[in-house]
Amino acid sequence: MHHGYYTSDLDDYELAKMNMNKLVLEKFNFKKYQNKTLVDVGCGVGGTGMHFLEMMPNLTVIGINLSKNQLFLAEQFAKQK
Repeated sequence: MHHGYYTSDLDDYELAKMNMNKLVLEKFNFKKYQNKTLVDVGCGVGGTGMHFLEMMPNLTVIGINLSKNQLFLAEQFAKQK
């Protein structure tokens, strides 16, 4: 998922990641989970969870990751938002 969703007219990595997040939100109808909790296993630095929070502000996101360093960066990223 973190590698993005590319189309014939899209070759930018950052836009492809955002495109994948948008596609996941639409296809799985996550908006119905507005007041729920999402557990992001393998959250990395939290980019996907933060994107989902921008789309659904009442969502609670819990990130799980093996790397304590990435979890630290995810927490810092979340505090900036």
